[in-house]
Amino acid sequence: MWAATLVAFPLVTALNWAGAVAGIVLAIVAGGLAHEMGHAAVCLSKTGAVGSIRAGVSRVGPSFVVDITPIGQASRSDRILAYAFGPAIHSAFCGILVGLAGIGCWPSVLFPAAVVGQLRAMMAMAPLQGHDGWAIWQELQAEWSSLL
Repeated sequence: MWAATLVAFPLVTALNWAGAVAGIVLAIVAGGLAHEMGHAAVCLSKTGAVGSIRAGVSRVGPSFVVDITPIGQASRSDRILAYAFGPAIHSAFCGILVGLAGIGCWPSVLFPAAVVGQLRAMMAMAPLQGHDGWAIWQELQAEWSSLL
């Protein structure tokens, strides 16, 4: 009896960890999709058109990109809104995950996924080339230089 319990316990623990990791990855993927859908929603509402969404894997995990080139024809404030709405939706999605974890719904999966997702949303707002923050910074620089 004891031998069977000792042998089975590591297997159960490994399955729990595998399920937790899979859940975290799925929640991070869903957050990335929510992020890109935020960009797409603003682009669609402001221009009536949106390009394709592409999925891939980057150095830091799953990666999604939505083609919002039609927003280039919109006003500067609409472009800034389109760039900022992705991280905002991503942060809201992470807030939902924290809320679900807080009421006891898979806290060991949803809370770590929310933390990682929030870090990714914050990183997107960094003014680094290739990030949403860079595009916002470029739009703001253009606006400020036109005022001088």
